[in-house]
Amino acid sequence: METCPLSLVEEILNLYSTFPLRPPARQWTILASFFLTSSTTGLHKIISLATGTKCLPANRLPADGESLHDSHAEVLARRGAVRWFLEEIRRCQDAPSQSEWIHRCDDARHALKPAVRMSLYVSTVPCKTLHPSPSQLARTQHRVVRII
Repeated sequence: METCPLSLVEEILNLYSTFPLRPPARQWTILASFFLTSSTTGLHKIISLATGTKCLPANRLPADGESLHDSHAEVLARRGAVRWFLEEIRRCQDAPSQSEWIHRCDDARHALKPAVRMSLYVSTVPCKTLHPSPSQLARTQHRVVRII
């Protein structure tokens, strides 16, 4: 497994630092981001960025479905990435040769271009792996996320 270049991690963290909302003091959040990289052009694109830490308990789920049940950063970032891909497909239908990231296949589906790779950055280890305590979780976060 390849590692994410430090400059791209810094770009993700810098983008997050431009957001107006911050967790209250002595609380933390997990940051997740999907990004694309092209081995032919050397370009990269952050397509989704999200924060979150938990799921709503069953007794807090409204019957009308107006609340998001799973608010883990990875899940929210995935939802954002899916939205970006749907928008990029729409853009490709308007101008097929415009996307640097995806192309239309012969069967009318869309796919990443051969040299494009999608990756996920998460600011800390997944919680189901080691079941860290809140203080352990805070220590494993990148210093910028921990400060913010």
